[in-house]
Amino acid sequence: MAGMPRVLKNFTVFINGSHEGTVVKSVTLPVLERKMEEVRTGTMLGPVKVSLGLNAMSMEITATEENVAALSAWASMSHGGTIWRFASAHSSDSTEDTQAIGILARGKMSKVDFGSAEAGNLKETKFTLELSLYSRSVNGAEQLYIDMINGIERVNGVTINASYLAALGLSTQ
Repeated sequence: MAGMPRVLKNFTVFINGSHEGTVVKSVTLPVLERKMEEVRTGTMLGPVKVSLGLNAMSMEITATEENVAALSAWASMSHGGTIWRFASAHSSDSTEDTQAIGILARGKMSKVDFGSAEAGNLKETKFTLELSLYSRSVNGAEQLYIDMINGIERVNGVTINASYLAALGLSTQ
């Protein structure tokens, strides 16, 4: 018998270590996308797309107020100077287990959208972080780790670009 899917039951957000879960309404996680380009050489019947690395990643939070911690992060001039941590609990109504999914993101704030204000309604503010590091774990085990600046990409603990780094004499850690 098929079980029910796991669904997001609850989450919280930390911005530079400050707990902001009570004011963050939603989180838009990054889209992972490879930069691809068509290549066709002599004997090929047609082009194939080859990977040329990764496209830029960004993450967005929507808060129900002009969040002080997020606004303070706007001042960071360092790429990677802002750290967002997203912790979430997912469970299925067919089982009693809860899956913890954690996201750690480092980057630089690129946009603060103060939105519109209307009396009697919650005012939303959106914050966008351009990522230089993205890490995803499930129940504490690393599932994905992307360090754009140091050129490290790991999936389930395996550095998938280890041969490139080794060819350059660089560490995979």
